[in-house]
Amino acid sequence: MKKRNTLALSFIIILSLVLPMFGTTVSAQNLSLTDLVGGDCYVSADVPRLPHVSWGLQKEDSNELVAVFDGRITDIVPADTEKGNPQYNLSLFVPFTGARSTTVCLYDGGYIAINEDTDHAELRAVTDYETVCRSLDKLLGTQVVGYGVQCPSKFQLLQISDWAEEPYRRALKKNLLPIILIDGYMSDNIHRELFCDLIFEFLKSASLPNENPTAENRFCDTRNEHVLYLVSQNIIMGKSDTIFAPHDFLTREEAATILSRVLTLLGADEDAAESDFVFADDADISDWAKESVYRLNRSGLLCGTGDNAFSPKHYFTKEQAIAVVQRISDELNIPAAETEAEFESEAETETKAESEAESESAAEAEVQTEAEDKAE
Repeated sequence: MKKRNTLALSFIIILSLVLPMFGTTVSAQNLSLTDLVGGDCYVSADVPRLPHVSWGLQKEDSNELVAVFDGRITDIVPADTEKGNPQYNLSLFVPFTGARSTTVCLYDGGYIAINEDTDHAELRAVTDYETVCRSLDKLLGTQVVGYGVQCPSKFQLLQISDWAEEPYRRALKKNLLPIILIDGYMSDNIHRELFCDLIFEFLKSASLPNENPTAENRFCDTRNEHVLYLVSQNIIMGKSDTIFAPHDFLTREEAATILSRVLTLLGADEDAAESDFVFADDADISDWAKESVYRLNRSGLLCGTGDNAFSPKHYFTKEQAIAVVQRISDELNIPAAETEAEFESEAETETKAESEAESESAAEAEVQTEAEDKAE
């Protein structure tokens, strides 16, 4: 009996020594990114699809971001696995160690590549990919999958084309913009989910929806309630029965079709005036989009891109989307709740300043009069 136990123990010891030589890994279900770099770390982050946006996170935010991966990193997978498209680039480093930072790229196939361009590269699977993205989204405020509050450490920046600044300011004053569209690079393309958030905010200003905006979710790639509400109202469709493609950019003809449905939902009259006008690239406009394109063009809500072209297959930008929504709001005379006093108009500010100046002048005059009376 003792001999059998001794043999079994010897086999276990040999096995524990031999298996690592063949690259066998223990399950990493509880692995966090801090396990990969050791101890507290600082993080810089960017989103490949939003090249203008990046963050340098302080220790508290970094720890929260890294904790998103706790318990969601699994075993190493073959390096030739189809990873999908990059969604987040993270650079983690431990301060004062002199060690090279650890780079992590999260792909939408549900994988993270660690030190991808080095000889020590690893590819690991991530469980619950959607939750990871939503958590990162909420922390960074990028709104790639779900939308959350602005991260305090995010650099506040607004860059917008000159022509779009006035409609942007007016839309901001009328409280038509979701929080993610208050800052950022407005010349960037707008993706389908963010466009839905913009449309939903606009419908709220028109007192819609008048019920709890929940709807059955048949999609496997989004849980955004604004998307689901617009789908339930036939404002926007999925790419298939189960795929919404929230990250896909929106083309101009797709935007025209969606906006035309919004007009119909709000009871706007269609312009019955006949017109012989045809865009130079009319042949490039999809048949299913032509009616909507020309409806918005006749109304002056969505014009061409120059040289008598509509550019139907070009992507719609954030500032174009904001401008059109603002025009629709004006066209339909929709009263919108104005934002707080910090967004008061320049005219109101000037009037207040003039009133204060007049009060100060009157006070000074009264003091001067009293001084003259005493002198006499």
